[in-house]
Amino acid sequence: MEGNGPGSGDPVFRGFVAGAETPFALDAELAPLLGAPECPQLVQMRERGLLPETTAVGDIPEVEPLRMPEKENALDMSAYLPGFLARCLKRKLVSHPLVMAARCIGCGVCAKVCPPQSLKIHNGKPDFDLKNCIRCYCCQEHCPQGAIIVKRTLMMRIAGRLESILRRAAGIVHIRARHERKNG
Repeated sequence: MEGNGPGSGDPVFRGFVAGAETPFALDAELAPLLGAPECPQLVQMRERGLLPETTAVGDIPEVEPLRMPEKENALDMSAYLPGFLARCLKRKLVSHPLVMAARCIGCGVCAKVCPPQSLKIHNGKPDFDLKNCIRCYCCQEHCPQGAIIVKRTLMMRIAGRLESILRRAAGIVHIRARHERKNG
């Protein structure tokens, strides 16, 4: 996926298949090859000393770098705000993982795959340390029971509804314009 992913990105063929013991090792090897050595998760993992040592094996063809997200879409204004305000906004705006206790069997897979180890199992259920969570959602991806969901904040839900309304309105406008061109 490249561009404004994950939901608005474009799938792209690169001509190889890659695998690794962990998704972090895979990202550490492939991100530089695909032109994204400074992706946010890798930067945070590097700063925290969590990037695994990796060695690439096999032939990887030279590929074009990925098209990065548009900077205008990266609405991170936190660098311009006082720390306390940036933290408050993060709590209000940024989604986070949430366990659905009824589905959780306490297997601990989520804790094992958590790069910053901000997730521990207490009383048979995941306990998130959201201050240290890097929002990679590996816990959700690897949960065999689907017990971890992404908890969207109220502001994210409002933004999602607004986007849906705008997309529908744009679709209606597009359909009308096509109809007018056809019949006009």
